[in-house]
Parts: sequence; C-alpha cells; structure tokens
Amino acid sequence: YSLTWGTAAIPAKYKELTGVTLSIANRCDPCLAYHIRMALAAGATREEFVESIRLAILSAGSITIPTARYGYRLLREHGVV
Repeated sequence: YSLTWGTAAIPAKYKELTGVTLSIANRCDPCLAYHIRMALAAGATREEFVESIRLAILSAGSITIPTARYGYRLLREHGVV
C-alpha cells in the first residue's frame, strides 16, 4: 500500500486525480468523494478535475454519467466549479 500511495515517481495530486477517474468509471460514489477530497488537498485545479471526469466518461461510457454528475456536485460544494 505505502509503495503505491507513498512518495514515489507520480505526485500525489496525479494519483488522486487517477482515483477520481477510476471512481467514476467504477461508479463508486464514496470512493469519488474521498479522491476528490484528497485531490483538493493535493492542489488539483478545476481544469484537472474536469479533464479527469471527462476521461472517465469517455473511457467507461454513458453509464458513468450519474456518478460524474455527483462528482460535479461535490466540486460545486467545495467551490471548485
């Protein structure tokens, strides 16, 4: 676990944005909330979140749109979008 999430070649912000994308692709709302929180703490920007969400929808299909909407709602609550 620590080898993956600890300090390594990929910065924490990008790992968490990957978590955002995968959480949407897997349609896991609690996972998405966690990774959004962690990505915000790591300094992720609005543009990075939008791109991560779009990547999830493009990769996993329209079935992920409800989870993506939830992600946008969380980002609005945090004042990001």
